Order: sequence, then structure tokens, then C-alpha cells
Amino acid sequence: MNIEYIVDEVKGIIKRKIKTPKIVREINNSTGLVKLVIGAGNNPVDGWYNFDIRSRSSQVYYLDVTKKFPFFDESINLILCEHLIEHLSFDDGQRMLDEFYRILKSNGSIRVSTPDLARVVSLYGKEDGVEGNYVQWISNFVPELRLNGRDAYQFVINNAFHNWGHQFLYDKPLLKKCLEQSGFTEIRRYNYGESDCEHFKGAEIHGEVVNNNEMVNFESLILEGTK
Repeated sequence: MNIEYIVDEVKGIIKRKIKTPKIVREINNSTGLVKLVIGAGNNPVDGWYNFDIRSRSSQVYYLDVTKKFPFFDESINLILCEHLIEHLSFDDGQRMLDEFYRILKSNGSIRVSTPDLARVVSLYGKEDGVEGNYVQWISNFVPELRLNGRDAYQFVINNAFHNWGHQFLYDKPLLKKCLEQSGFTEIRRYNYGESDCEHFKGAEIHGEVVNNNEMVNFESLILEGTK
């Protein structure tokens, strides 16, 4: 890795760490509607407080989700966590969900999206349909998967488990069980960009970031739950 990139990365983390305590105090002292994006990356969502451990955006504040969150109990109304939990170990993912539950107010809601293990498995042997389209899309998106006519689905499936820092993939029954274990109820699945909550509706940005809402909708498991 380029040394200049590492230096810039460290400087960015330091700057965001310095700014974060002020934002945390603002959130903890707020009497209005508080909406958090956890795992915003470089793409903050307008109208939300955005957090991530690593980001090039000055609008994304520092948070390590493997540690206890700095927010008060029952201080947050809504949490959007888009394509983050798969980057954590299973135990760290459960602890993060527990923290989400702790900081949410009564009747607060969470929306979690992650690659769907069932959809990943469904790619096996598929060369047409939406599964085939997805295999082709990922093959073009990740240069090392361009296989010059060879079957690609085996590589795309393995890629989902091991690339981009992924550590653990969920299917709907398991993620639902994890949310329930943290205390969440009224758990429902939604398509990308759709929700019965006006604040969650259209708030996700992963499809815009990778420039393909259709494929993101296919690959994503999206669940909402209520405290």
C-alpha cells in the first residue's frame, strides 16, 4: 500500500476523531428526532448523522462498532446500517445489534441490509435469469473475476465470502433470530429503497454508489425491526 495513502488515512481518522465528541454530545443532548447511519463509508446520507470507522468524508464521524457506542441509552430514534454487518465476525455483529437496541428509544426502529446468503447460494450453476445477470455484473465489477468464457459463478460465490473484507454472511432466518435475540420485534423484510417508514424509504445509497439498483436489490437482505 502507498505510504502517502496510509498517512492520509491516519490523518483523516485523527481529524474525524477530534470532531466526533462534539457531535456525540449534540446527539446525546438532542430533544428532537435523531437518525444515525452506521457504516456510511465515504457516502454520507443527507439529514442523518453518519458514522464509520474509516471514511474520506468530513461529514462521516468516527465510530468503532466493535466497542461500546458513546451514545446514551434510549437516545436514538432511527438507525440505518447498510452493508456493514457482513464485515464483522458473527459475535461482533451480535454485539453491534445489542448496542443498536440499547441506544434506540422505545418504538425506535432499525434497518439492516447485508448480502443475502440464500441469494449467493442460488447463483450456483446459473447462467441466465437474474442470477446469471448478477454473476455477469459481479464478474465485470471485480477485474479478477473476468474469466474469458469460463464458468464464473463458483468464483462469484467465493468472492461474496472473502472479498471486500467480508467475514460472515446471513440468510433471513439467522439475521431475524439475531435481531430477536437483541430484543427487536415486528421484524419485516423489504426491497431496496422501500419501507413503511418514511425516513427509511429511499434512504439507502448502496445502489447509487455501485450504479445498479436492480442488482443491489437482488443481492441484499434488508430487515427492519422495532424496539
